[in-house]
Amino acid sequence: QGSGLSGGSAVSGDRSQKLSMSSLTSQTVGFAVEAAEEKPDRADSQLTSGETHLLRPLELSAEQDLRLGDWDFDALKVQKERGAVLQLVGMSLLSRFPILPKESLPYFLDALSDGYKSSNPYHSNTHAADATNAVFFMLYNCGLADRASLSDITVSGMLLASLGHDVGHPGVNNNFLSNSRHELAVTYSDRSVLESYHAAELMRLLSVPYGAKVKMKLLSGIPDDQLRQERFWITSLILATDMSKHIQELANFRIKLRSDSFDPIDNIADQQLAISWLFRASDIGHSAKTWPIHKAWSARVVQEFHKQGDEENRLGLPISPLCERADFNLPKSQAGFLQFICIPTFTELKHFEELLAVKDFSLDDGMSDMSGRRGGGIRPMSSKVRKSQTTNDRRSQVVPMDHISHTPTERRSVASQSSMESQASSLIRVSMAGRNTSVDFTGPFSPQQVPPPDVTKRTLAARIWDQCHENLQAWQRMADEGITSLDEDLTDSLDLGTVPSVQA
Repeated sequence: QGSGLSGGSAVSGDRSQKLSMSSLTSQTVGFAVEAAEEKPDRADSQLTSGETHLLRPLELSAEQDLRLGDWDFDALKVQKERGAVLQLVGMSLLSRFPILPKESLPYFLDALSDGYKSSNPYHSNTHAADATNAVFFMLYNCGLADRASLSDITVSGMLLASLGHDVGHPGVNNNFLSNSRHELAVTYSDRSVLESYHAAELMRLLSVPYGAKVKMKLLSGIPDDQLRQERFWITSLILATDMSKHIQELANFRIKLRSDSFDPIDNIADQQLAISWLFRASDIGHSAKTWPIHKAWSARVVQEFHKQGDEENRLGLPISPLCERADFNLPKSQAGFLQFICIPTFTELKHFEELLAVKDFSLDDGMSDMSGRRGGGIRPMSSKVRKSQTTNDRRSQVVPMDHISHTPTERRSVASQSSMESQASSLIRVSMAGRNTSVDFTGPFSPQQVPPPDVTKRTLAARIWDQCHENLQAWQRMADEGITSLDEDLTDSLDLGTVPSVQA
């Protein structure tokens, strides 16, 4: 069987995990739909420029135990016990937005879920649901939503992009597609091949009308003058997940955070840059989940890598990094990934969180709204949104990420660091031979600017970064003890079925 990428769209994917429309009852959708229904009717049922729909806390009594909206949400467990985890997360989060027709939403989510290959160990609809829950949690717990006016277009676009960021994934990476001269590699000129494909497939799904009696496109509620911006925003976020660009662009983000001109509150380009890094971090978010969840996802990504390596070996292709089954050392591999990719990413987001705290700290002596922000549950947007029409007009704009420029000083700093940062992609493999436990990145503030610890020690710092570091230490201990693989029972419990080979 081929990869399923030739001449077809993601709509025709596997339907083994399909959630029927009749099961999307109030028990499943719950308060999320009611919140949308309680919004006052609008004359044109469309979004005014820059308007923000205030999200309300998730109150699903039947799903309280699922921890929807919390960082510890276990998508693998929900998928195993309930099924249809992408639909569950999608309905719970997206039905809050009046700009998305709720009659069409469940049908769209079914089609999107079907576009994922259920045989993929890692790049599945379960991963998409997990990443979507993670990016929503980070957005509403890092402080940005409390301080900036985020429009429905910005947030709904982010969630749609996350739900669809791997749709149609064939279970092999860009390196395989380029080496095998797959038609997608030819189509996209070997540049961000899968990311471009995922974005295109999601756009195709969004262009189809959905519904039982009255069919509507999911984005039909967005005014025409903003629809193009929404599509561009979604595509930009998905293209940003290309890991080949991660290290260099993280270096750019690090420099931007330290720039006096960086302002994610009033500068739309800076705000979108910050959200894009929350989005990227959610894609590798399992690295900062509790150890059992992270360990389970690690087993799955290794399964997918090794199946690709087996196929490369069968086709006589070069074996891609980390895909060689023989003599593979999982603890050293994962320790390298966390140390050189995940920890640096969450470190900069921790600094971003601190920067938001510093900005408010210098303007407002009473930081009462910043207390009690740790822990679970979806947070509502703050009602302290800016009323200026000029500001709101800018909120609905989408700035191309390529246009997010640096000052001349920043560009010189980027140039001086990029050559060093670009070499870090080889560090993961180097770490498999030996490890360096020293991971230290300079913060974005001078000592005079750093607020008290009780202000800066917030969600990303106290929960996500710390957990990622604990997971790193666990892998390093395993490596030190000579352990090379996970427990057999964990790997065997994946129950993935037969994964079809991918033809060149």
